Amino acid sequence: MKIAIPTESDGIQVSSHMGSSPNFLVFEVQAGQVVGSEARANSFADPKFHAHGSPREAGMDPHQGIAQLVSDCDAVLGYGHACGAVGALEAAGLKVYMLNAPCSAQQAIDAFVKYLAAPSPS
Repeated sequence: MKIAIPTESDGIQVSSHMGSSPNFLVFEVQAGQVVGSEARANSFADPKFHAHGSPREAGMDPHQGIAQLVSDCDAVLGYGHACGAVGALEAAGLKVYMLNAPCSAQQAIDAFVKYLAAPSPS
């Protein structure tokens, strides 16, 4: 399972606004363990592509671009997603999970792995 997490320019803290995030950390999780990670640049964070209410260049929707950037992932885990971003991610078949507080990407993925391992309530 691959999980994408939008990060701030430091590449450490989870971004408070996915569409403006300069990059994503993609974690690969297998058997309850993080087995790899990679950073991906988000070219759609450029203000000319991602300015709410601005005209979109020739069909270049930044939310769809972000969905393509992480299309090989199973889910996106973040602290701030706009409705357009959530819709584009879900339309691309990704699950979207929201964090309830700011944290580092490592803290987020560690908590998410524990969440996945927790028994389902009956």
